[in-house]
Amino acid sequence: MTRKKLIILYLAAFICQLTVINLIGIKNVGPNLILCLTVVIIFVFEEGWRCIPYGLGAALLLDVCAGPVVGAAPMALLFTGIFVEAARERLNTELLAPLAVTGAIATLLNNVVYWLILKILGDPMSLLYVLKFQIFYIIYNILVMFVIFHFMNKIRAAREKEEDEYGI
Repeated sequence: MTRKKLIILYLAAFICQLTVINLIGIKNVGPNLILCLTVVIIFVFEEGWRCIPYGLGAALLLDVCAGPVVGAAPMALLFTGIFVEAARERLNTELLAPLAVTGAIATLLNNVVYWLILKILGDPMSLLYVLKFQIFYIIYNILVMFVIFHFMNKIRAAREKEEDEYGI
């Protein structure tokens, strides 16, 4: 993906995260669009890891605008991106099942690392409280990842078709 497309996608995810997502959330639980977009891009594209700086920028903006601590979300997203890139090398990236498993683990990892950073900084929230809502976060994020995957997979297929035509 080009830089321009990545900037537009992450800017749209950032704006939607602050506005639209609150409308579909249940008990303050909703999908993390920046996490979902990052996971799917890394998972679908060969050089998807190049989207991590854009995701970190969007997560930092989200922290500045609505986070309790600036910098916790980008740090958690960085660890999650590293995990997804490692998982991508071992899984079939054309199927939904590996994406669902990777997305579930990535969601859990992101939220636990985020909680750990907040805990180090003195937040009194317990891990059990965080884990209590994880199934809802995982379900929401996987559903959003499936939608994003549908569109990104079309882009990948078109790109592969184009590369095959030039490779003759």
